[in-house]
Amino acid sequence: MSGRSGHTPHRAGPDPDQTWPGLIRVSVELDLDARSGAELDTVLRGAAVDPGSPSEVAVDVGGLAVCDSTGLNILLRARGAAVAHGRTLRLKGSNLQLLGLLSRTGALPWPRGTPRSPSA
Repeated sequence: MSGRSGHTPHRAGPDPDQTWPGLIRVSVELDLDARSGAELDTVLRGAAVDPGSPSEVAVDVGGLAVCDSTGLNILLRARGAAVAHGRTLRLKGSNLQLLGLLSRTGALPWPRGTPRSPSA
């Protein structure tokens, strides 16, 4: 699915820095709404339930312009699925609009920042 300006709105794959082996990093660019969220929903829920997935999934929200209620529900469902399967869904990057939405809806606290080191 393509977003504005031909960019792919969601990418998923191993941590490109290899700082945390096995960590899946999902990048969200542009808007997270009903039109663009289906792909991310599939990627996140797959990462949450796949027995071969790592214990932590990071969603990089630094490039997110707008997150509406559909986007919020995608993140909440993915977090619930991750917790149910013994995993953590972590938000990376800074996004004041999303943090405000999470705060207003009572969805905080949410794991943020740097994942635990595998040696910790």
